[in-house]
Parts: sequence; structure tokens; C-alpha cells
Amino acid sequence: MNSIFEEIWATSLADTHLAHGGEDERILDILEKYEEKLLDSLGEDMKPIFEEYNLTQNELSAVCGKQYFFAGVRFATKYLLEAMYG
Repeated sequence: MNSIFEEIWATSLADTHLAHGGEDERILDILEKYEEKLLDSLGEDMKPIFEEYNLTQNELSAVCGKQYFFAGVRFATKYLLEAMYG
């Protein structure tokens, strides 16, 4: 059963990357602007540290997003079962 949810997660993730717009695009633009400013202000010895930090933050965000997705699936399933069977 989990493999079905893994597939749905992967598909929805791909769709999300294609469907940027609105609020998330505005925030991504702001982050990109400040990331460039930060990188410009860092010395060459600090840039690899920042890049590793940034990659780790992205990885954490992906892990949390997946956990939130599965929590939402569990909630929706419980909600539907309660609505159908009382």
C-alpha cells in the first residue's frame, strides 16, 4: 500500500515543480535574490559551507514535505472512513 502513496507523492512532486506561480513563485524570487547577495558577500572559503548548508536545508524541506503529505493522506483516510461508517 505504501508504494501506491510513494508513487502519488512522486507524481504530485513532479506536478508541483511544473506548476509554480503566485505566492510560491514570489517567495522563490525573493530567496534567489538574497541567496545571490549572500554568496556575493561570502569569501571563497565560506561558499562551499553555504552550499552544503543550502543543500541540507533543501533535503530537510523535502523530507518534511513528504511527511506532511503522508500525514494528510492518513487524515483524509480517517475522515472519509468516519464520514462513510460513522
